Parts: sequence; C-alpha cells; structure tokens
Amino acid sequence: QVEEVDAIGQVEEEDDAIARTSTFLKSLDKCEEMKELWLGNIGLRKGSRAMTFAFLCLPKLTKLMLDSSANLIAEESAAKNAAFIRALSTLTSLEEIHLNDLGPLPEDSAPKNTDNLSKVSSEIAAAVKKLPNLRTLLLNNNPAIFGENPEAAKELLHSLADCRHLKELCVANTDLRWPSTMQFPELPQLSKLNLEYNPHFLDNDPERSREFMQSLAKCKNLKELHLAEIGLVGDDNGGSLAFPELPNLTMLDLSYNENFLANNQQRSHGFMQTLAKCTRLEELNIVDVGLCGDDAGKSLKESLSKMPELKKLLLFKNPKLSDEARETIKTAAKKHAKLKDPL
Repeated sequence: QVEEVDAIGQVEEEDDAIARTSTFLKSLDKCEEMKELWLGNIGLRKGSRAMTFAFLCLPKLTKLMLDSSANLIAEESAAKNAAFIRALSTLTSLEEIHLNDLGPLPEDSAPKNTDNLSKVSSEIAAAVKKLPNLRTLLLNNNPAIFGENPEAAKELLHSLADCRHLKELCVANTDLRWPSTMQFPELPQLSKLNLEYNPHFLDNDPERSREFMQSLAKCKNLKELHLAEIGLVGDDNGGSLAFPELPNLTMLDLSYNENFLANNQQRSHGFMQTLAKCTRLEELNIVDVGLCGDDAGKSLKESLSKMPELKKLLLFKNPKLSDEARETIKTAAKKHAKLKDPL
C-alpha cells in the first residue's frame, strides 16, 4: 500500500552501483498503489532498462522526479534510452514530471557518452504528447539533451499542444532555440513559464522576438514569466510584448536582455507605458535591458501608480538611465504602499 517513495540525496558510492540500481528499480513492482516517486540525486547507474520495467508496474503514479540522474542515461545506448523515455507514455496518470539535470553540463569533465543524448529530447516530446493529465513539466539544465537537437523546440511545442491542463513549464538553461514562424501552443491553464538562460532562444532576432511574444497572448492565465537572457529584442513600440493580453501577470523577469531596449529612448518610454497595463504585478526584474532616458523615469513613475501590489523592482545595470530618471523612480517608490528598495 505504499503511496510515496522519497530517496532524494541518498547517494552511495559502491562498486556494485549498477547492480544495486537494477535490483532497487525492479523491486518497485510490488508497489502498484504508489502515487509519488522521488528519485533525485541517488546515484542511479545504467538503469534505463530496469526503470522501463518499473514504469509498467506503477499504473497509479501521478508524480515522478528523476532530477540529477545524469548517469541513468548518459552511460546507456540510444536504444535503451529511447525505450526508457518512451515508457513514460505508459504512465497516463502522471500529473507532474521532474527531469532536471538529466544530462552532463558543459563544464562536466567526466567522460560521458553524449552521442545519443540529443535523441532523448525527441523521445521526451513524444512521451509528453501521450500524457493528457500533465500539470507540471520541469526540464531545466539539460543543454546536452536539447542543445544538440535543432528540432527540439519544435518537437516539444507540438507535443505540448495536447497538454490542455499544463500549469507549469520550465525549460531553463537547456540551449533551446525558438523555431522561426513557430507559434507558442494555446495552453489555457498555464500559469508559470520559465525559459531563462537560453541565450540563443531568440538570438537577438527582432522578428522571432515579436512572433514569440505575441503568441504568448494565448496563455491568458500566465502569472509568472521568466525570460532572463533569452536573446529578446524589442522594437520602437516597446517590444510588442502583448502584456494587455496577460491580465493576471504577477511576476515578470526580462533581465539580461541588453538588446531589448538597447539604450533607445523611444523603446524605453514605450515599454514603460506598456507596463502600466500590468496592474497585478508583484515583482518586476528589468536588470540590464538597456533602459535609458529621462522620459523612462516619468513613465515608470506613472506605471508604479497603477501597480498597487508591486513589492519588488530590480533595474540596476542600466547605465544609460539618467540621474534625473533614477531620482524620479526613487521618489515614486517611497510613496508606493508596498514597494521597498528599488534600483
């Protein structure tokens, strides 16, 4: 009658680690009622075949966490990995999947078999498409898996189109690249989207930036939008960010997109005016976005008056923002009911 197994962090360096992995995973066939399985960072070794077997024995599983299990797939053949990921699709009751840190990071000097890792992204996309109850999908820190497959973003986005109940999607630091002319899928329940630290996602391309941001208007329930360092470029109308179509937005992070406003006064002024429509914002991060000019300060002051719930504002590393604008923002912040320590 076990409903949950939590073995996070219990790593043992044993010579028989591979045998231990297989034995442990196969023993899960006795836990048909299990609903949650958390196996992050426990040193699984070459266990894709046994994991495939385990999946077939857990028909009621709703939450699966395999974070930091690089050795689980990096040491295996492409065929075994494909079977292991494909087996995810048999768990049709799954609502939450954590697959962060599955592949080696670029700075990892340990020898790994990375030739087959790019194929894993295709298998993940195919498996996700068959999980109608999926609410949460976390794929952070997998550049070796997604970065080597130029079709990874397109495959993943196509598969998500069928995930009508998805509420949280996190694909940060995966070297994901937005495909030209692609539309973000309509996900009516999506409340959190995290794409940060994918510097080639939009690659400072104005057209791709516009297409991507406009397509987000379909996700009308978005509350958190994490877009730090994705190569976002604005235009003279403030970036065409479609904020009027995101009325529930409470957290916005556009930091480290230095070409977004590109020290252009017209862009800066237009963007500040656009922000005034985000009346539910609680946190705004516009660090290093190329904000500049005196008018930006006046516009932001006006925006702050329309954001009664704003608690956190970060906008340092915008060296072209004038002293007058900074003083205007500080003065406005002091009069704000909840905002503390801006800049």
